[in-house]
Amino acid sequence: MRVRLRLLALLAALPAALSCAGGRGDGKVTLRFWAMGAEGGKVQALVADFEREHPGVHVELQQIPWTAAHEKLLTAHVGGSTPDVAQLGNTWVPEFAALDALAPLDDRVRGSRTVPPGSYFPGIWDTNVVDGVLYGIPWYVDTRVLFYRSDLLKAAGYDSMPSTWTGWTQAMRAMKARMGPRQFPILLPTNEWTYPVAFGLQSGAPLLRDDGRYGAFRDSSFHHCPAAHRPTSAAGHRSRQSS
Repeated sequence: MRVRLRLLALLAALPAALSCAGGRGDGKVTLRFWAMGAEGGKVQALVADFEREHPGVHVELQQIPWTAAHEKLLTAHVGGSTPDVAQLGNTWVPEFAALDALAPLDDRVRGSRTVPPGSYFPGIWDTNVVDGVLYGIPWYVDTRVLFYRSDLLKAAGYDSMPSTWTGWTQAMRAMKARMGPRQFPILLPTNEWTYPVAFGLQSGAPLLRDDGRYGAFRDSSFHHCPAAHRPTSAAGHRSRQSS
């Protein structure tokens, strides 16, 4: 129900203000909406309800796999064929804002009765703000959790997973000491940027330097985070995040 309400609020906030939305011969406004991944497969069932509640709007939905979404959005921007509304990973917001591919939403949100900013968690709302300008409306937030084998952890001398970075690193080393050369205590893909960046942020690393123009991955604070200790992790592949 929460996902449905967030989707309807997102769509309802935009049609009246979208000057680029296409018209139809029956007088309805056509709203082109691109939804990604599994979410795209679920949205279709919600569109019928939305159109019943907003009879003047027709939603034209296109489902796109996350693996193709970034390139497709860039291509659409270059070709001048972007959708009216699109699901977007919040880590992409600064990039598309820099390309001038996103419309500012501050005025539209101020004039909306369905998207009150105060009803959103400030942390996720701020991920859609670049240089003081709002470019997106949060749809949902997911939480990453750690699954682990309690028996293997206990065999290494731990009754539960440590709650500090130092303890976590020591536990991984203790588990690794009991394993073979091609065995690893944790699946932690080091070929995806999200993991080392998340570790860096949680350890207080700045990530950027020189007014945000260069990476600060050689900063001493970044080297203190678990991502810097690659022997305790195994490279792997995982499908991209949704947001």
